Parts: sequence; C-alpha cells; structure tokens
Amino acid sequence: MLTPRQKRIIKYLTQQEDFTSVRFLAEMFNVSDRTIQYDLEHIEDALQRPEVRITRNKGKGVIVKADDELLGIVSDVTEEHLKYYSAEERFEQILLMLFESLNPISSGKLSTDLNVTRRTIVDDLKSIHQWLKRRKLELNYVRNKGFNIKGDEQKFRESYVEILIQHYRHIETLPHLKYVGKNSLPKIYEAIENGLNKANYSLMQSSIDGLVFHIAISLHRLRNDYEIVMPREEFEKLSEKKEFEIAAILQQEIEQTFNLRLPVSETGYIALHLLGARQSFNEKTVEFEEDDVLKSTIIYFLRNITQQIGVTIDKDKELIQGLLVHLRPAIYRMKYGFRNDNPLLGEINDRYPDIIYAIEANIHLLEDTFEVTFSNDEVAFIAIHVGSSIERKNMSRNTDLNIVLICGSGIGTSQLLKTRIESYYPELNIIEVLSLSKLEPSYFERHDLDLIISTIQMEEQPVKMINVSPFLDSNDRSKLNSAINSHRETVVQKTMELGPVLNQLMHAEHIRWNVSADTWKKAISKTVEPLIEDSIVQPEYADEIIRQFNIHGPYMVIGSQIALIHASSFNYVNQTGYSFVSLDEPVRFGHEDYDPVRYIICLATTSPKIHLNALRQLSFILMDKVRMERVKNHGKPGLIENINEVSKL
Repeated sequence: MLTPRQKRIIKYLTQQEDFTSVRFLAEMFNVSDRTIQYDLEHIEDALQRPEVRITRNKGKGVIVKADDELLGIVSDVTEEHLKYYSAEERFEQILLMLFESLNPISSGKLSTDLNVTRRTIVDDLKSIHQWLKRRKLELNYVRNKGFNIKGDEQKFRESYVEILIQHYRHIETLPHLKYVGKNSLPKIYEAIENGLNKANYSLMQSSIDGLVFHIAISLHRLRNDYEIVMPREEFEKLSEKKEFEIAAILQQEIEQTFNLRLPVSETGYIALHLLGARQSFNEKTVEFEEDDVLKSTIIYFLRNITQQIGVTIDKDKELIQGLLVHLRPAIYRMKYGFRNDNPLLGEINDRYPDIIYAIEANIHLLEDTFEVTFSNDEVAFIAIHVGSSIERKNMSRNTDLNIVLICGSGIGTSQLLKTRIESYYPELNIIEVLSLSKLEPSYFERHDLDLIISTIQMEEQPVKMINVSPFLDSNDRSKLNSAINSHRETVVQKTMELGPVLNQLMHAEHIRWNVSADTWKKAISKTVEPLIEDSIVQPEYADEIIRQFNIHGPYMVIGSQIALIHASSFNYVNQTGYSFVSLDEPVRFGHEDYDPVRYIICLATTSPKIHLNALRQLSFILMDKVRMERVKNHGKPGLIENINEVSKL
C-alpha cells in the first residue's frame, strides 16, 4: 500500500519529462535523502507491472513512465492533501503537541500526524530530550502509552511559552490555541491592555505577546489542576516590589474577564514576568537609571573592556543607558530561570568575535555582583550594544566624505546643487565648488578627496565620480546613497582589519597534533609550551591562565570541543602570538554544553588591539563547518591551509 507521500512522489515524477534527483525530492518533501530512497524502493515493490517503467540512475536520479491506471491511483492526491514539515518545523510541532497534551503521546501518533517514519520521530525525540534537559525538564516515557513532559510547573510553562513564541513569531494575526477557546486570546490581550493602562505601566509589544501566552497557558494548566507553588520567602520578596502591585491589577482584570478566581501564587508568577519584561522607553525607566549599583558595575565592566580592546567606550552615555535598560530585566530573567534566546546569536558571533571575546573575559564582574550566569545568548545581546558603540565612534570620526562639486562654470547651477546636497546630506563635507578648468592634477595632492560630484561629463579622475543633475533628483540621490554606504562599509572593514594577519601570528612550529594530556591543567600547559619555547611568553603565563580558570570557571571553552585560552593581563607576554594544540584524546574542562575539549588555542598579546585582526580571521575557521571538517580530516596540514586561506580575508 502506498503512503500519501509516495503517491505525491509518483504524481510529481509522472509529470516530469526528465530525471529528477533524489536530493531535489528530499528538499521538496522536507525529508532526508535516505527517506526518499526508501520511498522509491517501496514504490518499485508496489508497482511491479509491465505498464510502469521506473528508471533510476545514480548520477541523474529517477524518472517514471506510467499508464492511465497508475495515474488514476494517485489522482486523488492534491498538493494540499497533507502538510510536510521541515526538520525545524517538525521539532516545534512535536514540542507543542507534548506541551499541550495532558496525556502521553505515542511515537506512532506523532509519526502519523507529522507524516514521517517512526525512525525520524525517534531521532527528533532525541533532540527534544536535549532541548528539555537544558531547561531542567524531562522527556518521560510511559510504558505502552507514549511520551510526556515532566518537571517543575514554572519551568514547564516558561519552556512552553518559549516554543509558542518561536512558533508564532512570523504570524501577523492572532493564533488560535484550541485549549483556551476560540476568542480567549483577544480577551486576554484586552484584559492586559486595560490593566497596564490602569497601572500606567508600559511594556514593549514583544513582552505583551509573551505575557498573553503565559496567561493563556496558566488558565489551561489551572483548569487541569496544575498550580504553581512558589516558596514563601521568594513570594514575600516579590510582594514588596512595584511589579507585584501591577501583577495584582492584571490578575484582577483576567479574573473579571473570565469570571474565575486565580490562586495568589499566580500574582507572583505574573510579577516575575513583569520583572523580566522589556519596558517601553519612557519616564518609567528613570527608576532604573538611578540604580547606582547596576550603573557603577556597568561602567566598571565597560572600563575593563576599554582596556582590553583599546577603544574608549566606558564614557559613552548612550551605551551605558542602553545597557541599563537591557540589563535590569535581563538580570531578573536570569535570577528566575527565564530563557531569552537570541535569534541573531550566530550572526553576532560572526560579526563581533573580538567583542564577544572581551565580554566573556569580563562578564564575571556582572555575574559576581548580581549572582547570575550569563548565557551565550545574553553575552551576544551585550555585544550588540558594545558593537554599536564602537561603530558609532568609528562613524563619527571617519565617515564624513570629502567632496568637491564640479560645474561647467563653477557658479549658478553648482550653487543650487550645493544647497540641495547640504539639505539632504549634512554629513558630506563640501571642500569647494569648482569649475572643471580648475581641477588640475595638483589639486588631488593638496586635498584629501573621497568623491567628485559633477553636473557635467568628465574624463576619469583619481577618485570616484558621480554625475548628477543640479536638482539632485531621486535617481541622483540613489547613486549618492550607494556611494556613502559603500564608504561606511569600507571604514568599518578597515577598522576590523588593523593589525597582523593570522599566519603572521600562528606559525607552523606553534601547532602541535596528537598531544597527550589527561587533565585540563596539563592541556593548558601543553598548549602554552610552544610559545614558551619560542620566548613569546614566559613560563608563568600558563599559571596565570590556570589561575583565571580556577576563579571564573570554563568560560574560555567557546564552542563544541574548542577552548580559546588566554590571560586578561599582558604580564609574562614578550610578544603577540598564537599556538594551537589538538589532543589525542579529548579532555573535560567542566563546560556543561561544550565538553570534552579536543582543540585548544592559546592567545598571547602585548596590547589591547594588535591581535584583533588575527582573532577575526581565526573565527572564520572556528565558526565554519567546512573548514573545521578540513581540520578534523586532514590534521595539521588542513589547519595550515585554513590559516593561509583566511589570512587573505
């Protein structure tokens, strides 16, 4: 018997005149190549008739020629007949089904509902088990019944909301959650808006959305006798905060809207979400600005980063204000175990590797003061603020373009053009308005020009030229915008590319392979050893790294099987350099997510910025799956090939 997907495969193939590759079919139906191969084998077994010709070619794929009878078998299958999910979509669907259901769900039901094999579901459940484990929840198997989620009620609800927000993030209209009733979500939104207005308290829309999901889930869970139990001491602390009063107002609105009574513990639960939510930027943030402990810690934190990267950011009022607004709710989220995943984590790590590195080296200042632990996602949020500060500083110094205006006579139309440019582009520095006859070769020697803007056609000049009309119409402005943006990108790129390249700092003799070490301390010492032998660092440098490791924990483990070790000071460093060690057997460094470690890079630097370009290039290796596969498969030669490759970038 053919499955609906197999019928759809047949229907598609019979409409094609040429071969179709297995890879194309796998992408089309959101399954693996192997699943398509199994489907094709099943189709061949089920359709062993002379009227049906199925031709498979290893290089080209598959082609099907069929009679009218076969076409009749698949004619009832439409493109909308079944929904096929990508691996990511299927992951979300399984989690939503498990969170929503009050009873265990069998792998067979998941397989049927999601139209994939049980083997695929089993693989998905392994990933879901890890996802839940990171949130201190358990994927529980009930014999002969199936799977459900077990754990603390608060963590259950938080994780449920997390996956709901992720699932509905691209949906503009209100979703329909079947367990809360058809019109319940709009009613919850209305109740929250009424409560916030009464309390004169503003929230960002994303925080309101999250609160709506939280309350919807709370109603669902309470109706089925799942109540949050909050420790008395924690509840009493919460009850003293302003957010608790606002939570009580919101709860009263919900109770009136749905004609029910909620336990008082739910007030504390709502208060926790208000504490961890982002407020709108208005007068309500004044209290936050006056939090002296947080503000002074932020400034101290930024001062350390300033010393490390060599760019003064600890006096940037906009940065300090931005971090104040961000960190107050973030600290509450971390204190109470609320996750805040960063959707741009990978992109931020790629764009700001040096900033991430500096933040990770100093984040303990915030962690120790407020007794929280910053995740990679939270570190990346801070990196956005710091990166924006540095780019603002670079732009303010370097992005003004020096231009000269050229016209046939140098007067009249050029003055009109000058007025319009000054109106539209105040950041352009107009050095002079010239006639073409005065633009001699010596002029470029006397002036640092970036751009010539001319109302007449000219021969090629030593700098970029743009022809515009005196009225600077929309097409002209589009050309100017492109030139300005290109200049800005060049400035940012040049800022990042200062300093030696990677192959100047990581030499072949500093790379060791199949090194033996049975503890993380020995692994660190072995990695520093090549730099000691070459007098780049003193022997005490390894001890300094180990000392910092003992104080701050395994923050130097930056990715799966990868540690980037260093000391925060320049003590015991004679010159800048890198070493790289690959262990014969991985060693545990104590990192929850990235242990055990096989690859260790040691960084030694004599100044805050000289190593940053090489570090940027190193990130192109560590964050690139293809380049890391080259390292795993080809060892030291593969790494050296990577180093030479990225040193040109």
